[in-house]
Amino acid sequence: MGELSYITHDTEKEKPVRFKWQILDWNIPAEVLNRMELNLAGEQELPSAPSGITITDPPKASERRGSSTRNFARRSFSHDPARDARNTRLGKAGELLVVQHEKDELIKAGREDLAEKVIHIAANTGGDGAGYDVLSYSATGDEKHIEIKTTRSGDKNTKFFITSNEVAFSRSHPETFYLYRIYNFNNTSSLMYVLHGDMNEILQLDPVNYRASPR
Repeated sequence: MGELSYITHDTEKEKPVRFKWQILDWNIPAEVLNRMELNLAGEQELPSAPSGITITDPPKASERRGSSTRNFARRSFSHDPARDARNTRLGKAGELLVVQHEKDELIKAGREDLAEKVIHIAANTGGDGAGYDVLSYSATGDEKHIEIKTTRSGDKNTKFFITSNEVAFSRSHPETFYLYRIYNFNNTSSLMYVLHGDMNEILQLDPVNYRASPR
């Protein structure tokens, strides 16, 4: 077997912990693939990305107040590897677009020195480990911890998922945490609004799952 490369693991599950690995340089014989009933997808190309980002205003806060009535209808959370792979590729494409956007903005501001220091953190941690995706800077040199959420939908009100780790990081770093919400991501254009601060105070957070144990 070829070399294994760690990608990420499920931080919400224990005993067993579920890891995601990538096999590198595995020249597996065709008969072995057939016996294991495996179809290798090979290296997946990223979605075609637009050349830039158009900044928009965040959606207006809902006028509705009070608690909403929970819908107890059965929900399906089927595992779809193909869909998960598409979402992963789309997320990475959005992150790379933001990395370039941040560098371009710093260069326009005459801060080529800071543009060279922009780091795609998620590419090094393999996911949510750091609590944000990109380390960037303002033109004055202040750090920016940027989390990117990307969808193809053209509706800025489309809901998105944010992890407890990302929310916790925003709470402990409200001055430097930014959420870049990219939507209408397609081959010709991309729209984005920016949220800054503690996401506990800015977002309406609806719990989807709990990690539970007996008291």
